[in-house]
Amino acid sequence: MKTKIILLLFITSFFLHTSAQDTIKVMQYNLMQYCDYYGTCTAANNALATKAANLKNIVNYTKPDIITVEEIGTNMTYVNHLLNNALNVDGITYWKNGALTNASGGSIGNMIYYDSRKFTLKESSFIQTSVRDFNIYRLFYNTPDLANGDTAFFIPIIGHLKAGTSDSIARNIQVAALMSRLNSLNVADNYILCGDFNIYTSNEPCYKQLLNHSNPLIRFYDPINKPGNWNNNYNFASIHTQSTHTSGDCFASGGMDDRFDFILTSSNILNGYDKVKAITSSYRAIGQDGNRYNGSIISPTNNSVPSSISTSLYNMSDHLPIMMDFEIFYPSCGTGINDVIKSEIQLTVVNPVEENLIFNYRLKTIEPINFSIININGQTMMHKTIHPTSVEDSYSEQVSNLSPGIYLLNLQTKQGMAISKFIKK
Repeated sequence: MKTKIILLLFITSFFLHTSAQDTIKVMQYNLMQYCDYYGTCTAANNALATKAANLKNIVNYTKPDIITVEEIGTNMTYVNHLLNNALNVDGITYWKNGALTNASGGSIGNMIYYDSRKFTLKESSFIQTSVRDFNIYRLFYNTPDLANGDTAFFIPIIGHLKAGTSDSIARNIQVAALMSRLNSLNVADNYILCGDFNIYTSNEPCYKQLLNHSNPLIRFYDPINKPGNWNNNYNFASIHTQSTHTSGDCFASGGMDDRFDFILTSSNILNGYDKVKAITSSYRAIGQDGNRYNGSIISPTNNSVPSSISTSLYNMSDHLPIMMDFEIFYPSCGTGINDVIKSEIQLTVVNPVEENLIFNYRLKTIEPINFSIININGQTMMHKTIHPTSVEDSYSEQVSNLSPGIYLLNLQTKQGMAISKFIKK
């Protein structure tokens, strides 16, 4: 009994000292024509300087690490204006942006801004549709042990579907282009899908296609899981994101009565299979207190945020920003995923693990090896004895029955003990 307690304390200490975590905040925001003036939007009611000042106020309050936006002008002038007037201000210099594309030929596009202290942009791509591009940005987390290859990848996808009650077919065609690309990759990855989807009900074909795709590896999940007819429905007042105004020129009118803005997650992130996990309870529309139905964001008085923030939300856009938090798990510096506690035994594990756990070992002398697989709670999930015929060899064990997560492989001989951490996908 004493030995088991010591081992459990050792395992707990091993995990606490070899892994760390950070909580990151993602903001999704339709900026409402951060671009040239057109239609009813003019220098008087939608000036870029005013928008930048309002966005700066909102960002200072919400403190996101990643911002995904729609309706930014398809010219780097507007991308840089936002960067230099709303984000990298007052001595801040760490915000960076992604690549701007406009293969679909629209007047407004998508963009990502990220805190470069926490993330590095590895690569970006786009998917052309009949309306607007989807943009895919592959970020990696700047872990303390990045030089040794220990990191976590995070992949925001940004989309802006066609607006209009009669345009559900066009929206579905856009989504089909995205899912076709992901299906061709056929990889379960750390995707989040952010954007203004302009959908009115969970019965719309595009929403169903996202959540019920035939390939389970690429399906998306709605973190709040509140299906229904969202449009003009008081029962969904707490999740409506458009419109912040009841009337007025550039801004859409009618008050808060639609859920247009979303952050969806892949199964990987929903369940935390690969170092990133959604905190679903954190999903929120900033400034939405549930008392806005068919009203504006400032009337009646909004007590969910400071008055300066509700005013900035009102003046910034006819959409509310959506935010959700994510946990990122990573090895601490100098304790990468393949690091081993050694005696006379040398041990390396092939990570991550899918169907088979494969490890290589080297002994000082040939003798039986007892090995165990232990979960994070200190429970032994498997125990076997190996009878090697040489001092150095490779061994494979089928572990498809293990649930996804982090485990320890413990090897013991008369020479001592070796422990290595592995991730089961």
